[in-house]
Amino acid sequence: RQFLDQDGWQQEEYPETDIYHLPLERAKDRQDNDIKVSIDGPDGKVHAVVWRLMVGCIPLYLLDTNIAENSPEAREITARLYAGEQKIRVYQEILLGVGGMRALDAMGIHPAVCHLNEGHSAFSSIERLYQIMTAHHVNLKTALEIIPRTTVFTTHTPVAAGNEEFHPDLMRPFLKPLAERLNIPVEEVLSWGQAPDAGSDAPMSMFVLGSRMSQYCNGVSKLHGKVSRQLWAHIWRDLPENEVPITHITNGIHIPSWLSHEMALLFDRYIGPEWCLHPSQPDNEERIDHIYDEELWRAHV
Repeated sequence: RQFLDQDGWQQEEYPETDIYHLPLERAKDRQDNDIKVSIDGPDGKVHAVVWRLMVGCIPLYLLDTNIAENSPEAREITARLYAGEQKIRVYQEILLGVGGMRALDAMGIHPAVCHLNEGHSAFSSIERLYQIMTAHHVNLKTALEIIPRTTVFTTHTPVAAGNEEFHPDLMRPFLKPLAERLNIPVEEVLSWGQAPDAGSDAPMSMFVLGSRMSQYCNGVSKLHGKVSRQLWAHIWRDLPENEVPITHITNGIHIPSWLSHEMALLFDRYIGPEWCLHPSQPDNEERIDHIYDEELWRAHV
């Protein structure tokens, strides 16, 4: 959780989460058994249970490696997002993509279309290849035609440095079990996340993997779509920049959900209680200027 201190610097805190005081329950299979999945990593198998949280009428499924079957190191994989060590990050993304699809399969959930929100879940397409090959008795070539037609990929990051990529030496031990299931060389799986003609030592990009396995790719605003086409034009070198297959949608924001309670009260007082119904109205901007700096600062901190 992020907050501003009295000097205006952003700080982070990591509150302890007691699952016994949260509206969670273990996800079950059709025989009412707890769902458990596992993935293979360089240090052996990692196991995860699945928690189910209802967000309104929508079930949210959460993967948790903090269970007795795992080593102390593996139990920490899901403890914190964006861990500093790249190896932990790869474990997280393999667990989310591969483990996530295995969890859905164990629950009898078989999505017709998968929407990948950034590259974090890009490995799900590799697991889906195996699932489609085994469920429909098709070869890899056919599965590689099906996956892009049933996958949507959204990119949010407008700078190259913000898109995750990993050294091939780090990735090969993770990809080897996935390649063996598909009966192909690990270098072929690695190449799915590498830029064209980049060579075997090129990093594996989660954007490249996610977009290559998706027929539809979009940014989150008109300008962001344009920036993304410029940023990734080298992936589609045979196309002019304006034909790079990254389109856009315009992200909407439910303001009452995202604005802090303190700031909302301030806006109600100075702008009027109906400001959130017409947030882009020019008068609102003028009224914001009437808010005293001291009050605005107190609401921030």
